[in-house]
Amino acid sequence: MNTKNDYTIQSVEKALKVLQVFNSDNYNDSKSLTLMEICEETGINASTAMRILYTLNKNGFVAFDSNTKQYSLDIALYRLGMSMYNSIDVHNVAQQHMKPLADETGLVVYLAKVDYVNDEIVVIDKVFPNTANTWPQMAARAGYILPLHSSGIGRLYLAEHTDDEIRAILAKKQLTKFTDKTLTDVEQILKVIAEIRKTGVAYSNCENEEYIGSICAPIKDYEGKMVAGISLGGIKNIIYGKNKDKNQKALLKVAKQISVDLGYR
Repeated sequence: MNTKNDYTIQSVEKALKVLQVFNSDNYNDSKSLTLMEICEETGINASTAMRILYTLNKNGFVAFDSNTKQYSLDIALYRLGMSMYNSIDVHNVAQQHMKPLADETGLVVYLAKVDYVNDEIVVIDKVFPNTANTWPQMAARAGYILPLHSSGIGRLYLAEHTDDEIRAILAKKQLTKFTDKTLTDVEQILKVIAEIRKTGVAYSNCENEEYIGSICAPIKDYEGKMVAGISLGGIKNIIYGKNKDKNQKALLKVAKQISVDLGYR
């Protein structure tokens, strides 16, 4: 057994690099890749990549489709993710409020957690109202990373930063144009964020999915720091219809209650 620290660290880093390459730029899609595609995206040679993939596959972290010769993430990662998912304090606190809010508004309720280290927003729960059978299966699911530039919760997170900080954050992100309404110009995004700072509420009007809109509010901890966001999502005409103000009020009330439960005053 090789006990050299540098060997062990490099091996782990390469394995993590392989796992990370399965992250999709489009949060609607899962990602499947061939060996050569993985090598191209990671810069790892084929022999090393094959050994890593074999080990990950053997332990349930990566699946292999013998028909397409493609690899994808497997169940072991889901189990690890669920272990973390169940231990997130904000989720445990928010969970009791989400179903009542969904049923009260007739809209889908999303909860997403802030990752300040990577400047990311990760969906950790989604709850449908009792009328779920009338809803399309809207794309963002637990584990998906919401785009900062076009999602309401992402913009709430950006609003916590200065304009210069926002420019620096977005410079490191791919500003994908998901629909014709997606804003990708940073200066235009900053104008939207300036309004968010005034109102404390963010909207996404068909910018991530056609015909789908959302109303979003921040969840803050005892330090007044945004740790998560909660949103109402649904068909645009319903989201921005006659009950918009009523639903927004209900959302803000729940966001405030969750924040208070987390120690915010």
